Amino acid sequence: MGYGGAVASVDADASAAGIEVLRKGGNAVDAAVATAAALGVTEPYSSGIGGGGYFVYYDAESRTVRTIDGRETAPLTAGPDLFVENGKPLAFADAVSSGLAVGTPGTPATWATALDQWGSRKLGTLLKPAERLARDGFTVDATFRSQTAANEVRFRHFPDTAELFLPGGQLPAVGSTFKNPDLARTYAELGRKGVGALYRGDIAEDIVATVNKPPVDPASGWNARPGELSAKDLAAYRAKLRAPTETTYRGLGVYSIAPSSSGGTTVGEALNILERTDLSKASRAQYLHRFIEAGRIAFADRGRWVGDPAFEDVPVKELLSQRYADSRECLIRDDAVLTSPLAPGDPRRPAACAGGGTAAPTTYEGENTTHLTVADKWGNVVSYTLTIEQTGGSGITVPAAGSSSTTS
Repeated sequence: MGYGGAVASVDADASAAGIEVLRKGGNAVDAAVATAAALGVTEPYSSGIGGGGYFVYYDAESRTVRTIDGRETAPLTAGPDLFVENGKPLAFADAVSSGLAVGTPGTPATWATALDQWGSRKLGTLLKPAERLARDGFTVDATFRSQTAANEVRFRHFPDTAELFLPGGQLPAVGSTFKNPDLARTYAELGRKGVGALYRGDIAEDIVATVNKPPVDPASGWNARPGELSAKDLAAYRAKLRAPTETTYRGLGVYSIAPSSSGGTTVGEALNILERTDLSKASRAQYLHRFIEAGRIAFADRGRWVGDPAFEDVPVKELLSQRYADSRECLIRDDAVLTSPLAPGDPRRPAACAGGGTAAPTTYEGENTTHLTVADKWGNVVSYTLTIEQTGGSGITVPAAGSSSTTS
């Protein structure tokens, strides 16, 4: 409990950037942007201006929740054969460390949209803490070193990435100072010109050139397949204002991000499944069993029904209905575990304990995302998830920009 506001992120330097903004009178949205920009410096394996994310904002005065879908988008030319070569799907490792894996960044547009809608400070002011952090450096910790080590082999394929993340050809030592002057200059340019400088102009041209002809060390022998990103992709990108998902849990309103995210529908369905169980009377084992099984059911439905609403008809209302949750809750038994993968149900035609269709394989969920939460003295709250899709993204660094590109 306290006053004046609070910032929570995975990194102390990034949280300090947000606190600095709050102390100077900025609101939760301002501080969230500052924190996110700083995470792009200190947590580049999980976030950055080459990535995307979901921004959820609670406005205390109107008591309403607003959201921004700032996810990366695939190139406009992308089709079902994007990752197919000679009639066969590319192996994940071959696809991810290539230009093919790179989408149009959404993070800078998310910042601009959030500030235009609810912010109180200019972008240039909010990027100053991150710019300073990138220019002057931060102290390398064990996590940063281990994440660098996990990516070392593929980073060495790309000279600009190796120069940045493997200074002097070595892993950065714990306790050393890590600097990213190119990213500092990029932040300074975005601060002066606005985020449009990344989507149009010199930076955009550099991004397109790098993606479509990845700069590879010839001695590495790595086949970094060229991407299909165009200047048109960058210029056409817009972050989307979306209505949040909404459900209730034991009298509390629960709001989250709607598709293209799967978070709101999946968490909401799981909570609705648990609504009928008095967890206060359950043992720890019974509670964990119910919690895990509710998640298993919700993820089965996620795999079948949730996608990008630009291309798929996602039954959000039906997935979040208590009627559907009740039809799925009856699958849970206290003396047995559900099989995996579990067949999905049909939210448009709920039938008690029924499944429908073929179970989707359980998808791999890696360590590839970070999160921050900010509250200000007025009671506004931001919950913001950022990602570059895979720890280290595509592994490709745009020369002179200082930021790794995302995977799509």
